[in-house]
Formats: sequence, structure tokens, C-alpha cells
Amino acid sequence: MGAAVVVEAAALLGSNVRRVIALDGLSYLNVYPRQDEASVDGFVSPFVANFREAINHFVNMAMPGSDETLKRHVATVMKSGPSQHRVPMLAELLRWDMDSALDRLVAQISVLAARQFLSAELEIRYGKRFEIIPTDLGGHFFFMEQPSASAEMLESLLRR
Repeated sequence: MGAAVVVEAAALLGSNVRRVIALDGLSYLNVYPRQDEASVDGFVSPFVANFREAINHFVNMAMPGSDETLKRHVATVMKSGPSQHRVPMLAELLRWDMDSALDRLVAQISVLAARQFLSAELEIRYGKRFEIIPTDLGGHFFFMEQPSASAEMLESLLRR
């Protein structure tokens, strides 16, 4: 959810922001761009029905092949605290109008994205609007799976 927040903040800050870097955000077409209400309801319904189980399923899908201890840690953190606030936040993310936000953005956008989840459709739809940099460092939480290599990628990107 952080990528949406950063894009909105950068749009508000205008020319004060030179670059937005998203870590495996903005690249999932079932979340971005803005989803219709039927899609929102379908996406969040498992979280409403059984939040803890839906989180476990999400983490397993988002981190295929990852260390089980790390997966359990991610799921535990995601499940901590009251779920009644998290499901509405997820629904609002799905309703977020990324296309409008991108239109208001002055800064360049770079998206470091898990290669295994990238689609040709993403490149067609957004390839001219932001730079898509595929990574082979893991799944959605690659920055937790391989923090040193992720930091190196970020450093390299910032030096350009």
C-alpha cells in the first residue's frame, strides 16, 4: 500500500520530488488501476470472511519459494492489530485512481518489480508512464528476502 501513498505525496509535493521508487508496487493490474466495485468486493471478501486465513494465503502467494520462517514473520506482522481497519484500507487501495495520480505527478517513477509477477499487459499499459525494473530477488517482499541485494539495486538506481 506504500506505493500509492508515496505517489500521492509526490504529486502533492510537485517539483520538489525528482523520483519515486516503488518496491514491488504499482505493478499488479488486479489492484492498479482503479478497480470496479464488483472487483473490490471480490478481492476483499476472503479478508472479510476470515482475515487471518486470507493473510496466510496472500503471503504464500506473494512469497513463493521463500523461507518459511520469513513467511510466518510477514504473516504475523500483517495479522497483528485490529483487522477491522485493514480491510477498508485494502478496499480503498483498490478504489484508488492511480491513472489520475500519475497524471498529476511530475517526478519520474521507477518500479522495482518481482519478475515472476510481471505481465506483458503491464508493460503495454504503463511502460511509457513509469520505468519497470524486473528483479529476481524473490516475491512481493523481495526487499525482506534479500535485503542486501535490494539495497544494492536501490543504490545503483539512485546513482543514475
